Amino acid sequence: MPQQPAQQLAKKSNVKKIVIAIVIFWVVAGVVLVAIKGFGKRNYVDYTPIGDSGPYASWVEYSSVPAGFSAIFPAKPSEVKDKMDPKNTEVDYDYYSYTAVDKEGSVFIVNHSKYAASVNMSKPENNLQNGLNAMIESTPGNELISSENSTFGDHKATEFVLANSGIGITMKGWLIAVPEKKEMYQLLYAHKGSGSEADFGKFVDSFKIK
Repeated sequence: MPQQPAQQLAKKSNVKKIVIAIVIFWVVAGVVLVAIKGFGKRNYVDYTPIGDSGPYASWVEYSSVPAGFSAIFPAKPSEVKDKMDPKNTEVDYDYYSYTAVDKEGSVFIVNHSKYAASVNMSKPENNLQNGLNAMIESTPGNELISSENSTFGDHKATEFVLANSGIGITMKGWLIAVPEKKEMYQLLYAHKGSGSEADFGKFVDSFKIK
C-alpha cells in the first residue's frame, strides 16, 4: 500500500487532536455534563448544498428536527446522539452533536441538550456562566481570552473565545439558553493558527433555532 505524504498525515493528526481536545461540558443546576468525548460513533446526516458561489460553494445546509435548528457547515456533518442516564449524570437529558471538518482541519460543531422538566433554568445567565466556567476547566491549559453576555435572536447568550497554547488551538463560539424549552445550544469553531473570521461568521450567521 502506498504511503501517504507526511504533510497529509500531519493534517489528519491535527484534525483528530483538535476534536479529541474539545471536551465540551454543559452545566445545569451545578452539574458538569460531558457532551463530546473524542470522536465516538458518528452517523453522517442528510444535507443540501446551499447553492452559493465563490469560497462557500461547497458548504452544505443541515436542518435537525430533534435538535430544532438549521445551520450551514463547510462539509457534510456527522451526528452523535445519546440519552444520558440520570444515575450517572444526576440530570436526565438528551443531547445531539453535529460536527464537520473543513479542508484546513478546522472543526465546526453545533451541540444541543434537552433537559428534564425538573432542571432549574429560571436564571439562564447562571446556566450560561456555569457552562463557560466548565469549558475553561474542561482541559488543562484552557484560557479565557474574552467573553461577553449578549443575546442571540430572542435568547440570552454568551459569546466567548478560549485558547490552549499547549495543544495549539483556539475555540470561539456561543452558548445559547432556551429556558422555556429547557434547552441549551453551543456553537463552536476550533482551529489552529489564525483561523478564518469569515468562515466563523458564515457559520454563526446561518444558525437558526426553530
